[in-house]
Amino acid sequence: MNYGGQAVIEGIMMRSKDKMAVAVRLENGKIKVKKQNIKQNILSRIFFIRGIYNLIEQLILGYKTLNWSAEQQMDEEEQESSGWITIGATVLGIVVAIALFKLFPLGVAKMVDPDSLFVFNLIDGVVKLLIFLGYLWFIGRFKDVKRIFSYHGAEHKAIGCIEAGKKLTVENCIKYAKEHKRCGTNFLFIVIVVSILVYLVIPLNMDFWAKFGLRLLFLPIIAGIGYELIKLNKKDNWFSKIINSPGILIQKLTTAEPDKKMLEVSIVALKEVMD
Repeated sequence: MNYGGQAVIEGIMMRSKDKMAVAVRLENGKIKVKKQNIKQNILSRIFFIRGIYNLIEQLILGYKTLNWSAEQQMDEEEQESSGWITIGATVLGIVVAIALFKLFPLGVAKMVDPDSLFVFNLIDGVVKLLIFLGYLWFIGRFKDVKRIFSYHGAEHKAIGCIEAGKKLTVENCIKYAKEHKRCGTNFLFIVIVVSILVYLVIPLNMDFWAKFGLRLLFLPIIAGIGYELIKLNKKDNWFSKIINSPGILIQKLTTAEPDKKMLEVSIVALKEVMD
């Protein structure tokens, strides 16, 4: 069975096909766990459609678990006032993300104004990738984000350990890589590459805002293609290595070596979805 997860604030969310568990380390040192079953939907099994469905499901689940983990680090008064702040921060984050990763790269490509549609999309993709890498490097300088990246590494180590058929212990998990081939970071890189090709159907001489709108509409298609490419890399072959290599390198920015307490949290979360 495949396991996946996500680093949250002072913890890790793990999921299997039908279960989810998020474990966080509280200020008193104890580990708190929240579990829930995941209902299976027929859309999650339909070729291509499953990529779009699973992406939306993961975004919703990730948003909820991240909020829950943040609340566990607050007192009751802070939790009561955090709702609207969280909504505001989320909306602002979406607006900034669209501006940074959609509008700005498209604007740069438009300014260069190449004669080739492929070159236009290549410029857009390269600028997008550079912004993505720069953003990851920048936020990784902050102590709190660095801890999340360490929990990200702990998530991968625990999954690597269980996939190798070893017993889930801190000592065993330490031996495995903090990077993983099925990480969402790989998916994001593949999405950028796929977008360069998919956007070839958009005419070069189209109005700027029409191009921008179509690019947003094509996002589900790009996500579906990207998901199927990720599904192809289960086996350890030349194609898998080509697909995985850039994402593994990018994970040097999004993961960090965890300490033993972080590994304990990852083990608790993973065991909850293995039952």
